[in-house]
Amino acid sequence: MTFPQPSVTDPAAAGARLLALATELARHPDPLSGRRLDDLLVALGWEPGRFLRAAGMIALTRDGTIEVYLGNFGDPRELDPDDHPDADALDTATDQPYLDSDALVDAVAEHLDLAPADPFAPDPLGVWGPVPHRLRAGHWAVSLATVQHDSGLDILSMVDFTWGADLTGRLTALIPPPASVTPADASAVAQPLPSDYRWLLDTYGFATLGDLTLVPPDQLRKPDAAGPALRHRLPDSVMATTADGGELCWLMEPDPSREDPDNPDHWSLELRRPGHTERIHSTLLHFLVTRILETRKPATAGEAVTGFDG
Repeated sequence: MTFPQPSVTDPAAAGARLLALATELARHPDPLSGRRLDDLLVALGWEPGRFLRAAGMIALTRDGTIEVYLGNFGDPRELDPDDHPDADALDTATDQPYLDSDALVDAVAEHLDLAPADPFAPDPLGVWGPVPHRLRAGHWAVSLATVQHDSGLDILSMVDFTWGADLTGRLTALIPPPASVTPADASAVAQPLPSDYRWLLDTYGFATLGDLTLVPPDQLRKPDAAGPALRHRLPDSVMATTADGGELCWLMEPDPSREDPDNPDHWSLELRRPGHTERIHSTLLHFLVTRILETRKPATAGEAVTGFDG
């Protein structure tokens, strides 16, 4: 099936549709399935189908995510140099689709009266470049950006709605933190650590949250003295264990797709059980909250959280 072309010509109308969608999503504190998201869009007046349509936009859904395409500005590499009088004119023509896409993103964003994204909100568009507009609607992160999935592909204006904003608020609602916590000594580790891991230790201490038990910083594996080329390659860096004998590991490898590849907040996760390894494409905090929601057994801190200090 051919992907239809998005063609937003009225940013105000598109923004109004997206704001209505954000307002509805804000009523849902937990992830929704792709089918429920389809139904939600149709109820808001989007034309149903494999690709949902409204105000020139095209939407695709999957569990916990809605991708909305605003415009397609083509592939600059398809420009014919013979159609331009000199190299400067060709450079200008090459840059113009990016400028046009950015202008559309900015124009639509002007009509979204939403709060800024929190530090732990997912950033799914950020793997392809800077995201100028990172917002949130309740527990849903809202990102607007120009995206080119790879060189030689079309330039797209996109809006992404992904569940996972205000994860700290969702977790503390599910599992109230203890009244007092003895701070963990993260200074014992000779490298930066992801900020959500630090937040969990500061908020809950050395705790079992749901069925996940955090490994304290002084028990984390230290970096190998193997030089800069291997400084992040610690494939067995276990930082949590599960009640069924699994180990949750950081994959401490630089992410070359990011502007700051060494940022530990972009480390991937791997869940290991005997005979099975699963790559987790989310942060520790996102994985933890999702796992607790799946069990649907939130309880008081005394019942659900054990092993913390204080």
